[in-house]
Amino acid sequence: MEPAAFAIACLPLLAALGPTNTLLATSGAAIGVRRSLPLLAAELSGYLLAIFLLRVLVSPLIAAVPAFGIALRIATAGQHKLK
Repeated sequence: MEPAAFAIACLPLLAALGPTNTLLATSGAAIGVRRSLPLLAAELSGYLLAIFLLRVLVSPLIAAVPAFGIALRIATAGQHKLK
């Protein structure tokens, strides 16, 4: 995937309401944007670490064992339905 296409695909995820984005908004409102910047850095680092680990560890496993990729998709979809 091209880096620009990947970045555009990630934008809705980052804009969606969720616990980390809600935490950032609450922190910014409570103590200000400047004091919340370390929290933003921590959130971005967490996203980057998760993406990196998935790319480095899980991607080769899916390439080697296609059934694992299918099982992972089913498990992810099932988890989404439970919410």
